[in-house]
Amino acid sequence: MRLSLLALLARTLLLTVGAFAALPACSSERCRSVSGPFTSVVIPPPACESAANLCTHGTLTGDLEAVYDFTANTQSMADDPGHPGRSNYTGTSLITSSTGDGTLLGEDTGFLDPDGKGSADFETTVVVVGGTDRWEGASGRLVAVGVLDFMTGDAAGSYSGTLCEAD
Repeated sequence: MRLSLLALLARTLLLTVGAFAALPACSSERCRSVSGPFTSVVIPPPACESAANLCTHGTLTGDLEAVYDFTANTQSMADDPGHPGRSNYTGTSLITSSTGDGTLLGEDTGFLDPDGKGSADFETTVVVVGGTDRWEGASGRLVAVGVLDFMTGDAAGSYSGTLCEAD
């Protein structure tokens, strides 16, 4: 009985902390969940001016109708025996609304896991740090997961997260 009560209290505490962590940082923000599919293509140099030689251009559909441009700032091999060949990257994203109501600026972190067969699974976390027009002062977080085909440079996957508009 005592163990069950402790387990219940622990679960309640975890749920409470999780609920508070999910709240927007400022009560003057309007937040909404977003999700949908995306596609992208790798942009080669010289059009890609990334120090890490990694840029993509893509399309978001679903809750966000937009195009985006990602530019890697860094890329390095991960020291992860569980994922040989994994590389980590950082960069920036510019997400431009297809409806013309502004852009979102994001700071990205992620990893790329080659499968040894010509493609790689990847995951990118975009922390929204601002924007223009409707999205001025925006915040939030988007997570995109997908697969990159090294032969074609095409990638596809899905995104989900939360976007908050400043009032």
